[in-house]
Amino acid sequence: MKKRHVFLIFLLLFLGAGYFYILPEFVIRSITLYDTYTFPKVLNDPELREKYGIGDKSSPKDYGYDFEEINYRSIYDSLHLNGWWVATKFGSSKTIVLVHGRTSNRLKTLKYLALIDQLELDTAYNVMIPDLRNSGKSEPAPTYMGNKFSEDLAATILEIKNRYDQDTIVLYGFSMGAMASMNMLSRKDLVEKMKQNNIHFEYLILDSPLCNVYETTLGEAEKMGLTEFLFKKGFDKFNDETNDRAGKMNMHYLLEGNEIPLLVLQSTTDKTTPVEIFKMEWVKLNTVGSKSVVYFEGPEHVQLFQDSATHKSYLEAIQQFLKRN
Repeated sequence: MKKRHVFLIFLLLFLGAGYFYILPEFVIRSITLYDTYTFPKVLNDPELREKYGIGDKSSPKDYGYDFEEINYRSIYDSLHLNGWWVATKFGSSKTIVLVHGRTSNRLKTLKYLALIDQLELDTAYNVMIPDLRNSGKSEPAPTYMGNKFSEDLAATILEIKNRYDQDTIVLYGFSMGAMASMNMLSRKDLVEKMKQNNIHFEYLILDSPLCNVYETTLGEAEKMGLTEFLFKKGFDKFNDETNDRAGKMNMHYLLEGNEIPLLVLQSTTDKTTPVEIFKMEWVKLNTVGSKSVVYFEGPEHVQLFQDSATHKSYLEAIQQFLKRN
């Protein structure tokens, strides 16, 4: 009987340790850690090339653009960052920043140079295509579902301000890059850095946005068999590690009172950033500036531009948005 009691005590201690320590760590690791998608990883894999929509292309030169490859540092932890600077031939203080998402790098946003060419945006805008942390040629590090991406995005904007005197920015974010864009526009420390450098945001374009970190990661956890009760324990620890930021990383909170003209491009069949979560956020969103959403049916996550069925309507949606605003 005594041995049985000892066994039960050890069992309860083990289960308690699992609940309070092991499970939260598992959830955090699932959220924050993923493979670095380097250039060789993508360029040497025909399937990834196809998924990225770049074919045999690997630099802006392949789209007819001269470019400069620049190195710079993240603003708080001094990580190495890298990106492509594509200057307009007409001279401009305006830049479109293409912000890639999770498990990707700037090769995935490279194809949008074709969009910029087709819409003749290169007559008025420069283009910056960065690798944020844990991506491409930038340094590996946890991204915290876009919270650290936000810091790298701010570092990117400050870099082109200092190097090229750019003061007017169009943020064009994809998936977790969209979350990073929204988060940067909401984080007081990053907003203050933008104000100190007299940086103005002209447009905010979000493609297949991660628009609620909690709900999206909960959905993935439930696919792995975790209940919300168990998931929440881990998410609470993740929230602590982001200084209470993760729980606020949802569109309606981040863009409350937003004055920047906003366009969202969303597939109704997106399994990675489900339209149901987006619609839940959209109805709660109160902005000062104009806001519009265009829904597409058929393509999967961030495939709207490269899918032949939606390519034309995608271009038209952006063109009409820019004309209206």
